[in-house]
Amino acid sequence: MKNKYFLEFSSQLLKEEKIILKLLIEKYLKKEKLEFFLDEIEIPKLRNCKKNFIERLGKKGVFFIEQDKEKIYCPFFNCIIFQKDSFKVSLNSEFVDYLINKEKVFKYSLREALFLKNIFSIEFFYKVLKTNILKNTLEIDVEKFKELISIESYSRLYDLKRFVLTPLIEDINKNTDFNIGFTVKKIEENWSIVFNIQNSKVETLKIYTKLFLKLYKNHIVDKKKVAYLLFDAMSLHNYDYVKAKVLFTIKNKKKYGLNFDSLLEGVLCDKIGEFYVLLKSSEIEAQNIDVFRKIVHREIHPLNFPEISTLDYNTNLAKQLFSIKPEKPLEIISENLKLELLFNPTGNSKIDIYLKYRK
Repeated sequence: MKNKYFLEFSSQLLKEEKIILKLLIEKYLKKEKLEFFLDEIEIPKLRNCKKNFIERLGKKGVFFIEQDKEKIYCPFFNCIIFQKDSFKVSLNSEFVDYLINKEKVFKYSLREALFLKNIFSIEFFYKVLKTNILKNTLEIDVEKFKELISIESYSRLYDLKRFVLTPLIEDINKNTDFNIGFTVKKIEENWSIVFNIQNSKVETLKIYTKLFLKLYKNHIVDKKKVAYLLFDAMSLHNYDYVKAKVLFTIKNKKKYGLNFDSLLEGVLCDKIGEFYVLLKSSEIEAQNIDVFRKIVHREIHPLNFPEISTLDYNTNLAKQLFSIKPEKPLEIISENLKLELLFNPTGNSKIDIYLKYRK
């Protein structure tokens, strides 16, 4: 399984640079303009000029590294426009993707790791926390720990605790969703570190993962592998989505000639199973629900699918359309089609029609 992810910066970010990036990201996510007067943000001068400081930040970026793949480099900014006493920023589209793309956000947690103070904290975040996310307790040999976070010095345990472990714990607890503590213990001549790990956002997913493992234990071959598959999938989607994929896997094991674990992996990655292709997407104006229903029927009926002409399909469609609420998405699934509908009486309503495929 590919579960090792890591990032590194093209050059180390100063505290003030991290503050600016955080401000830009927060404004971007709120869909606010990234436009500032130089005097309104607290940044130091570089060669007696704040613009020089912004220019230097504009030359920096981040490398995203995935196991067995090349590095992907993303500069933070697409461009900077300087005016007399102000500047505008356009964030790089690839960088933005790592902020909002749900799959990438889960894997890289950029908005957390970006603001970690120490390089060894970033290494610990990815090499230890992210790869052991289902564990609440983790014991690591001291020498192995130093190797993982690329620390060669601090031969004395006292120095390691003071200059690495304590600031690392403070860094992680302040800037991420993790809350960790540690104790040090000795077995014979070897020292190890025991980390106690909590993360409020993943505790519910852990409970659901354990529930799945218990309910379907008779089908599972490799419990650890399946646990990570289920957890990752629920992090990206939701419980009901994963449950449907699990039930599809159980139903079709014999058909595909695979064991449960292998088939589930293919199904969760959309390499096997049912998936949808967008046939038609429409944005329309509908002042009331009756007009919207008529337009939905008008959009569907030209499609050449036998089920559309049946009484059963039209009756079920009418029933579900009758229950649609303003600005509340409605999904309607039949044998070969899926409709995603949004009725907005004060703006644009939306009709998306998908064709179901099986592979």
